[in-house]
Amino acid sequence: MTSEAGRKPTIIDVAREASVSQGTASDALRGSDRVTEETRKRVKRAAGNLGYRVNRVAQGLRTGQSGLIALMLPSAGGVEVLAHEYYVSALIGASRAAVAGDLGLVLLPEIDGDSTGAELADGVIVIDPPRRDPSVKRLRKEGTPVVTIGTDPSLPGDPWAVIADNEGNCRSVLDRLRASGARRIVLISSDEPWGWFLGNEAAYRGWANEVEMVTTVLSAGPGDRDGARAATADLLTGEDPPDALLALTVDSAIGALEAAQDEGIEVPEGLQIAGLVDGAPLRDGDPAITCFDLDPVAQAEAAVKLLMARIRGEEPSGPVVIDGRLIERESTRPVRDGG
Repeated sequence: MTSEAGRKPTIIDVAREASVSQGTASDALRGSDRVTEETRKRVKRAAGNLGYRVNRVAQGLRTGQSGLIALMLPSAGGVEVLAHEYYVSALIGASRAAVAGDLGLVLLPEIDGDSTGAELADGVIVIDPPRRDPSVKRLRKEGTPVVTIGTDPSLPGDPWAVIADNEGNCRSVLDRLRASGARRIVLISSDEPWGWFLGNEAAYRGWANEVEMVTTVLSAGPGDRDGARAATADLLTGEDPPDALLALTVDSAIGALEAAQDEGIEVPEGLQIAGLVDGAPLRDGDPAITCFDLDPVAQAEAAVKLLMARIRGEEPSGPVVIDGRLIERESTRPVRDGG
């Protein structure tokens, strides 16, 4: 059955097509858990056949919801985070998942002043929240459902979060460097109080303690390529230079590579370099840099699904861990036999 020619299909048409009541059709299309999965699929199939689209304005008037979710990117000393591939990929993943869930997505700036902008959305995804993030604290105080990608270090084990296995990923790269001969590995981190930096620093120190390696942590801002280059140069020309570097940002990995090239040190023969997040500069480097692919698209898609569950008032199913994968490139030496 189809609606009359020239007339937009209504929820009544969808209900007739699916052989259910109007209320059941409405519940199925707004994701209510009051209908079975089989019924939900039948109603959605009927809606697709008819070309029916949910009227978000009308639905919002009935439910008090806008049909919009918001994405809040981190702020770090004026660094333009959308210049970094990880955040662009996360935005793409969130957009795809929002469309699949019949939702709209808006970018939310850092909260400042009386208006948060969050009143436009039914829930907010916050990426890389720092310790005791005031934005997250304010959103929660206002009753806005919040999900994070990465965790606030002051809230370990937050069930409403999508995370990478920072400790496992960091240890796997360190093990890989050691297997190819590295014995003095330096970490390039940042002073930013993000869970990303703090978690990986803790993993590095724990691993180093187990293998009885002296730890050295350099600090460079998330977008401070020149700072990483200068700090690495000082280390490479010092009395006890490292034979491997592990960088927590794309910029610090490239800065480290440039410092090695400035000093005439061959990579990977004289110095191995690896990163814990991928990006085009690492793929295009000379040599290309070994790194971890954190799958930011999958992280963002999972965050949208988790936020939708929170908006619906469901019990938390997280934290959701998204596995990454090590991508080996020319900046690390082959693993030694028996290494």
